Amino acid sequence: MSARRPVYPLRAHHGLCLHYFKGKGYSGGFVRRAGQIKSLLEEDPDIRLTEKEDLLCAACPHMAAGQCGTREKAERYDRKVLGLCGLEAGVTLRWSDFARMIQQKILQEKKRRFVCADCEWDFLCGGEAGPGHDGDEGKSPPFHRQSGI
Repeated sequence: MSARRPVYPLRAHHGLCLHYFKGKGYSGGFVRRAGQIKSLLEEDPDIRLTEKEDLLCAACPHMAAGQCGTREKAERYDRKVLGLCGLEAGVTLRWSDFARMIQQKILQEKKRRFVCADCEWDFLCGGEAGPGHDGDEGKSPPFHRQSGI
């Protein structure tokens, strides 16, 4: 009998954010947490997509008493990512499958700004092509496992 794999909750829009994560963020604690989550996702775990607070939110300075101070905006981003990927909140899938959907249905289709153009971190995303405008929108996110994709 094999051990049950853990399932990690992940806000749908955080899948998009993590594609562009470069070690910058709200605070040192947030950056450390994002780096930890990025490393965890490199192991291609199962994730459960949510429109609620997740592992990354815990380190966000907008969180107060377990509540998101920018909830409406975050939920709007989540709904847009889920809609573009043809998914619903609560679905469980492998991280690599979700990362591939983001790549194919949002980034390659140049719809990132549709999701989150009003994000305060938009400048880090480098436009539709991704970091540095070097035409990387057709490439897989650098942190997700390549095997089986």
